[in-house]
Amino acid sequence: MPFPYLFAFLWTDFRLVWISQSLNRHSITEILLTDSILSNGSRLMDLGMPEKTLVIMVRRGDTFFVPTGSTQLMAGDKLLVITDNNEALEETYRKMGIVE
Repeated sequence: MPFPYLFAFLWTDFRLVWISQSLNRHSITEILLTDSILSNGSRLMDLGMPEKTLVIMVRRGDTFFVPTGSTQLMAGDKLLVITDNNEALEETYRKMGIVE
């Protein structure tokens, strides 16, 4: 079962991490949610992620789960995000106040 170890390894850092980039369009990132990021709403769908972008896992404390659009998020949650449109995701992060 390598996946729990993989996610534990990927999720050890509390800042925005560019884990992988290939072909300048795809990336897997991790973000730590803050109150300011959640100021437009606390559901995943309120974050306004661009098309071709998935939040594939949420870490809340020691718990990991797969979210849906209606998942209530909390400050301190970490999101594992994968995208096929890196430029749009970077712009979304800038609007959220997240800088690389």
